[in-house]
Amino acid sequence: MKHWPVYIALALIYLSVWFEYNFLWGILFISWTIPAFYTKEIHLIQTVRQNESPFLFWTIVLTWIILSIWMILLDIPNLSIAP
Repeated sequence: MKHWPVYIALALIYLSVWFEYNFLWGILFISWTIPAFYTKEIHLIQTVRQNESPFLFWTIVLTWIILSIWMILLDIPNLSIAP
């Protein structure tokens, strides 16, 4: 099964929506961000390459990092960061 990471990502999406687990979205955002550091490209509707659009590339990376942290922190009990 060569696409097992895709199956795991889909399972995480289903679980996060069904059980309202925000931290799983945080894990997904992290899993999308880490490869971008190595490949220097991101796929968000279109492919964005660091060497072609550095501002957009880093804006997406920072957005995903911030969302990762926020989503993980949302599921920590007794932590009130929700708007």
